[in-house]
Amino acid sequence: MSDPGEEGEENEAPVPRTERLWAKGDFRNFSVQRIATTSLELNLENRRFRADREALEAELDRELTLPEDEEIVIALLLDRNCRVEQGRVVCSPSKDTTALVADWNERGQERPLWIEPGGLVRNGNRRLAMIKRELADGDAEHFSEVDVVVLDPEEFDDPSMFAMEAREQLTEGLKVNYTEINLLLTLQEAANRLDVDWNSPRSITQAATTIAPLVGNDPNYARVQLNAVKYMDAYLAYIDRREHYGLLRGTVEVFRDIGRNMKWIEENDPERSLEMLEICFAAVTAGATYGHLREIRTIAREEPERFMELAAEIRDVRENAPAEPEPEQPPPTDEQDDEDEDDTDTAPTGAPVPGYPRGAVKRVIDLAAQMSRARRSSEPDRDLRLAEDHLARVPPELLAELLAGLNGERAAKARDGVFDWTDAVRAAEAGAPEA
Repeated sequence: MSDPGEEGEENEAPVPRTERLWAKGDFRNFSVQRIATTSLELNLENRRFRADREALEAELDRELTLPEDEEIVIALLLDRNCRVEQGRVVCSPSKDTTALVADWNERGQERPLWIEPGGLVRNGNRRLAMIKRELADGDAEHFSEVDVVVLDPEEFDDPSMFAMEAREQLTEGLKVNYTEINLLLTLQEAANRLDVDWNSPRSITQAATTIAPLVGNDPNYARVQLNAVKYMDAYLAYIDRREHYGLLRGTVEVFRDIGRNMKWIEENDPERSLEMLEICFAAVTAGATYGHLREIRTIAREEPERFMELAAEIRDVRENAPAEPEPEQPPPTDEQDDEDEDDTDTAPTGAPVPGYPRGAVKRVIDLAAQMSRARRSSEPDRDLRLAEDHLARVPPELLAELLAGLNGERAAKARDGVFDWTDAVRAAEAGAPEA
């Protein structure tokens, strides 16, 4: 007589698998299907690499298309620092992709891909890119089929599909976060779908509150990101490169602080808003860091007269300094979430504006920031010795050149200040009682 338990197991039908997803304001269970990988198509409009794709298209001077450019699209999804060299697209390997392959080899597929009925992938493009590369390399054993959830476009229109996709891809559970600029562009799209008025702080705040679930239910964080992308748009219009967001890779934290600077000046000193925007955009073009932007805000808050002097000096240098050749752009680095105040203050590349006197403007901003920090931490003994050391490096013949140069008036003012200080010291010593 056979074992009833064994017989029951043989006749038991497989239990259909479902995936629990947040859709249209509630959790729902979706049926999971197993389909051939060859029936799936990468999504060229994937938001994960929008800025990187647009930058590469600008270098290639053409738009990418599928399936012709599938290898390039796969590289954008899996690799880093993609750029054009001698007519070819080259990229650097990514440790994240190596980890993804290792995880799949060990545990298999954890969550299904989301697809449209025709096979276009809405969520899971990076995993599909990894699978396609592995298949091309000859590893087909466990990549020939994948689990998917099919989202019917008749039930899920574009707005509801976007809401599902954005919420899923911007949550903390994401295996590899968007680069920062692509995250901002996704939040920008979410705000635009709410008909945000980018000229209204109140409208931006309302939009930030609505889209807060996309970023951990933090409306303030969402507002900071929306203000950053608002000034990205304004800056690209300022340099006549509208929507060329790829030019601004590596500058996300700079634009976050531009947003903070503008918020502060509009609330506390609106008459100087134009000067603040002018200084901030000059800083970006010159390749300044977010540390410079924070120091500019400090100067505006604590030393308004020096702030206006800085605006005037930048304007003077920008208009009168000789044009500089456009710098060679190094490959963009991977962007990390540098919201922490203690992060390393590394310099972005700055936007390429032909003929802009980047070096001259950057020196003005550097000097203003250094002087501002020094004034907040004054130590008389140290300051005196530093002053002597600095002045020793300005011989009379060099001073004559400085007085005749672009900043001659400011150099003369600094020289006269040194003379006044020396006269005051001598007068004080002459009037002091003998020991």
